[in-house]
Amino acid sequence: MEQLLNEGFKVSIIDNLDNSIIEAVDRVKELVDPELSKKLQFNLSDLKSRDDLDKLFFKTKFDVVIHFAAFKAVGESVGNPLSILTII
Repeated sequence: MEQLLNEGFKVSIIDNLDNSIIEAVDRVKELVDPELSKKLQFNLSDLKSRDDLDKLFFKTKFDVVIHFAAFKAVGESVGNPLSILTII
């Protein structure tokens, strides 16, 4: 996220905060120039929810979507790989 912001891109984070905290987003904002941090948008949504995605894509035009959703720990992803599947 930091690199994308520094390159001038707008960045939208979509996360349900199931295994993360909002302070991680705040930390990214602290790492970049205050003007660049304005280009970072956080959406409390679940990628597995079709309704959440429909609402987000209705209100926001994306040029590119990069899907990084996964568990932070490898063991979580390996132990339950189907839990990160989305409807996309």
